[in-house]
Amino acid sequence: MPAFQPALEGASSGLFCDSLEIHSYGLWSPALWDEFAAECSYRLEPLTDDLDRHFDVRYDYRKFLAAAMVREFYAPFTQLCHDHGAYSRVQCHGSPTDLLTCYSAVDVPESEALLFDPHFSRISASAAALSDRTVVSAETFTCIYGFTSPRHTDAYRYWKREQVADLKLLADAVIASGVNQIVWHGMPYNAAGCHHEFYASVHVGPDCAFVAELPAFNAYLEKVCGLMQSGRTVSELAVYLPNEDMWMRDAMPRELRTPGAVYWWEMRHVFVPEETRPFQPLWISATMLARAELRDGRLTIGTQSFAALYLDVEWLDADALVEIHRLAAAGLKVILTRRPRQPGHHPRGDYQLTLDSLTALPNVVAGLAQAGLRPVVSGENLPSYWARQTGNDTDFFFAHPKAAEVRYPMPYGFSKCDETVRRRVTLWSASASAGVELVFSPYQSLVLRLSAKGEITPIECGYHPPLPVQF
Repeated sequence: MPAFQPALEGASSGLFCDSLEIHSYGLWSPALWDEFAAECSYRLEPLTDDLDRHFDVRYDYRKFLAAAMVREFYAPFTQLCHDHGAYSRVQCHGSPTDLLTCYSAVDVPESEALLFDPHFSRISASAAALSDRTVVSAETFTCIYGFTSPRHTDAYRYWKREQVADLKLLADAVIASGVNQIVWHGMPYNAAGCHHEFYASVHVGPDCAFVAELPAFNAYLEKVCGLMQSGRTVSELAVYLPNEDMWMRDAMPRELRTPGAVYWWEMRHVFVPEETRPFQPLWISATMLARAELRDGRLTIGTQSFAALYLDVEWLDADALVEIHRLAAAGLKVILTRRPRQPGHHPRGDYQLTLDSLTALPNVVAGLAQAGLRPVVSGENLPSYWARQTGNDTDFFFAHPKAAEVRYPMPYGFSKCDETVRRRVTLWSASASAGVELVFSPYQSLVLRLSAKGEITPIECGYHPPLPVQF
């Protein structure tokens, strides 16, 4: 830390930790052997070289490692930052952990796009909401057209030719997934007389292809992100993040892999169920449920609360089941779409009895339609959106409908569109609702404010990028 001391003096600075991007096998310390044995009631040493033949043991290993990563790295890193008058800004992805718990242990959870598809950012945004963090950042525009190197010719041909309309579409997509601070990727440091170039898309600097557009585009990002940092995230539904399902699986099929993405536990392909989108769902995990209370019939963690908990998982840890049963017995609405199984090498004997008791409760239902929840936005074919409540007003950001189609790698000029798109929706808050037609001009997003009286006010954030070219 002495090397950072000059930068830390006189201002509150953020110390940044990039994504770890490490393999989960052989990630160990001799000090952990006894801790594992005490927690799991068996020794791991005889099985370490054969975990793929013992799925339940591998699950215990990954669950234990996830907790150790938070305890031994992410939480101490944040404390170290605080001890030096700084705050932590951390990309927790790439490490074999419960991402929600890790992101909640840092001051500014940071996502990434487009090596991670936009929907992935809902994990860091959920952690921020559950831990009362204001800012959710994203390292944005990474390898937007693919991983850039001479070996990847399709992406390399677009290096330093990036189109700002494509960048705007990606930025809107991550903002509609809960991000409210865009971090540009990337611009290398250049001392006087130097001409270093960033190796990967997007190249930013005095010689970038869209340099004339940077002031207007950055002003747009500043305005929208500022609005999305106000107040608190609105959500009516907590959705259980399928950590157990992903820890029980191993490598993804090759056709699903992207640079740096090999394992299911990286959560690259985890989406909230489509039927939950009207309720602006946030992810939740077992460690979060252990902190939860039931207040006025709502699942409450810090300042965030939900009308119900939604589970659609194949595997559910016994510790999580106990917490869910505790909350449901107190009156929480639970949507349990299927009966889960218990993972782990030494399963608890009372698991099935606890599950039977849970499913017998009258407030535990099998379908979302039976829960009778109030939506946040309702309508057919909803565009991607995010909502924040400030006082009695709720601000809704709607990305252009094309943003919902953004995936890695984005085709060059993918943002190109010629027609106005319309969607009829109803906006909801705790005290009001109002119907409105969303009118998306080409390349435009929308911001609407719903008052406590049901009045809708458009907020001007428009930015009109140059029309993209497609090859």
